[in-house]
Amino acid sequence: MEYVQPFDDHPEKWYPLETILSNWIHLIQVGKLSAIPREIETETEKEGLWTWHSYGEPQVVSTVAAFDRLVEAIESRMPAESLLPAREGPLLSNADLDAAFVLAPSFVRSFMTQVRVPRFEFIAPGLLVPHDREAFVSGQVFTTMYDDSIDWSVMVPPVLLFRATDLTAEFDYVGEYNSLNPFPDPYKIKKGDYVPAGLYSESVPRSAIDVAEEGFRLILPFAMRGGEDGAKTSDRRELGKGSVADLFQHGFKPFGGEPQRAQRMERLFEKWTELVEKGVWDVNGKGVAGTVGRFGNADWGAWKDYFIEPGCEHLKDTNFIPFILVSSISFSSVARGIRTLPQHPDPPRPLHHYPANTMAPVNIPSFAATQLHLLDQELQSELASTSLLLTSTSPASLQRAGVAITNLVIASQRTGLGGKTVLELSL
Repeated sequence: MEYVQPFDDHPEKWYPLETILSNWIHLIQVGKLSAIPREIETETEKEGLWTWHSYGEPQVVSTVAAFDRLVEAIESRMPAESLLPAREGPLLSNADLDAAFVLAPSFVRSFMTQVRVPRFEFIAPGLLVPHDREAFVSGQVFTTMYDDSIDWSVMVPPVLLFRATDLTAEFDYVGEYNSLNPFPDPYKIKKGDYVPAGLYSESVPRSAIDVAEEGFRLILPFAMRGGEDGAKTSDRRELGKGSVADLFQHGFKPFGGEPQRAQRMERLFEKWTELVEKGVWDVNGKGVAGTVGRFGNADWGAWKDYFIEPGCEHLKDTNFIPFILVSSISFSSVARGIRTLPQHPDPPRPLHHYPANTMAPVNIPSFAATQLHLLDQELQSELASTSLLLTSTSPASLQRAGVAITNLVIASQRTGLGGKTVLELSL
């Protein structure tokens, strides 16, 4: 509980109820979750009627758009005479990706075959745009690794997208079991061996829950030093000493999930666009100026320039009352990992232990029953057992939460199961 209380010390860990419900809707809209009849088998993890996906096609579209905005921001700041000749896209063809043994279909293949071709060399300090097909193919270390024990139908290898010139990184172990390598088996590097530094796509086993094929790992050719004024993850915690792959990553996620899940590539391109537009990164005749060493500024007081705000910050509204901490949600529709407390929260306090300006736990039906007319009796019964701790509630905010619940049901019904109750996820 010390990680979330008192409230005033941890405002970034508390969210309006509507925000949490909207996040569930968003998972459906971006294709991370879909409702599929129980009898249909999938290569990915299934929870009742719900199937988790390692990425959704809408995420490809939004990531391509974010990359194109970054390219436009850079090109608009370059001298016109220094722009490379325009070339019809895509940046890399399917034949190029086949030569590099990039999995098909995959997030990274869809992304690389849809983005525009930048008219410059450097997309970020020291990171090269892959204009040279042969260099792109030869730079792939992980796509050619093979292990007979791995189910290759569901394992996605990491792909080097933007190489850090000719620099390399090492994943030496910190202790006997703790490796700096962010990638899962079989993508392991022996102690003393090196891999090209640069921006990689995330490697995931598609059969697992809570993975982000749309994610990235920025592998640096130097280690972060750690420390109070050094680089930080989105939860404002310092990067560990010796880290080479954690810059721009999540850290603790307020809605739960595995701590090692990668940050979305879309968020990275948005951050880089911000750095270009604000002038933190200079632009010259070759694109973004400077070497990959510029990322090391994060360790020397400039950590806010190399830090991505938590993804739901734009949904927070200081006028929202209630801020909630989800202590236990049991209406079998909770996406795995969407909670803001450890698995063993403190027991509920008696009424007289609640401050005067708060209220004891209430149930969703007590304020949203009129919004739940789309639900059948079975789901309403499940909702009746849902306990939410609300603080400083107001009728207007409770009504918004009820609307969000209805929207969640509508969104789930649009996945193809008609009027059936499809909110059947379970922890």
